[in-house]
Amino acid sequence: MDKTRRAFRLGGLIDENDRWAGGDTVAVQVGDQLDRGPDEMPVLYLLERLQREAERAGGRLHVLNGNHETMNAAGDTRYAHRGSHVDFAHWREWMRLGNRLVSKCGAAAIATSVTSDDPRSEALAAGGDVARRFFARQPTVVRIGETVFAHGGVLPSHVEHGLGKLNAEVGRWMEDGRSRGSLKHVKGRDAVVWTRAYSHQDTARCDCATLQSALRMIGARRMVVGHTIQDGGITQACGGGVLRVDVGLSRGCGDGAPQVLEIINDTEVRVLRETNAGARAMGA
Repeated sequence: MDKTRRAFRLGGLIDENDRWAGGDTVAVQVGDQLDRGPDEMPVLYLLERLQREAERAGGRLHVLNGNHETMNAAGDTRYAHRGSHVDFAHWREWMRLGNRLVSKCGAAAIATSVTSDDPRSEALAAGGDVARRFFARQPTVVRIGETVFAHGGVLPSHVEHGLGKLNAEVGRWMEDGRSRGSLKHVKGRDAVVWTRAYSHQDTARCDCATLQSALRMIGARRMVVGHTIQDGGITQACGGGVLRVDVGLSRGCGDGAPQVLEIINDTEVRVLRETNAGARAMGA
C-alpha cells in the first residue's frame, strides 16, 4: 500500500491525504493489483475511490486487469501472500457487520455471498463478490490518444478479434463466472495479459515486427506494457514503440522503487523517479 501511495504522489496524482490531486490528468494502472503481498483490498478500494474523484475533477484513472487478476479469477491462487488471507477474513467480517447494521435500518443488505473457509479465493473467483465489483468493470486493454496500454501486450490476433469485444468478453466472465470462452484471451503464452513478446530485457529478443504490425492495425504510435520486471526501472524497445513499466514494485517480487511514465501532449515521454535526478526523457 505504501508503494502504491508513493507512486501516485510521484506522479502528482494524490495529495497528503490520498485524495485525487491530478486535476484533468488521465492515468493508467496496467494491472496486477493482486498477489505477492498483503493490503489487496485496501489497494482495490483506494483505486476505486480515486477513479471516482478523478472523474469528478475532469480526469480519468483507468485500472486494467493483469495476469494476477485473471489467475485468481480462474482459481489459481498460488502467488497469494499469507497475510492476504487474514485481510480477506477481516473484510468478510466487516461485510457481515455492515449487513447486520443496514438490516436494522430496513435497508437492503450489502451484496456479499462469501461463506466458505477461504474467503479470498471465493471472493476473487470469477462471479465472486470482489471479481464482480472490481475486475468485471476493469478493461484489459485501453487506448488513449496515440498510446495503447495492456498488461502483457496486444498482438495482431487480439486486434483482429476486436479490442472492445475482448474487453467485453473478459468483463462478462468476471461478472458471471460462466462465460468460459473468454479464457482464451487471458490464458496461455500469447494472451493479452501473458505475452512477453515486447518485454524481454534483452531488447534484441523483442518482436518488433509484430509490435509494429499491431500498432499499424490499431492506428497507434506506441504501446505501454507491464508483466516483465525491468532491472533498473522503466525501459523502452523497438525504437520507442514499446515502453515497459514493470519496476517490480511489490516487496514480494523485486521490491523496486516507484517510477512513473509520463506522456505529455501525446508526444513527450518522460520517466519520473524518486531521486534527486527527478524526471528524465526516455532515451536520455
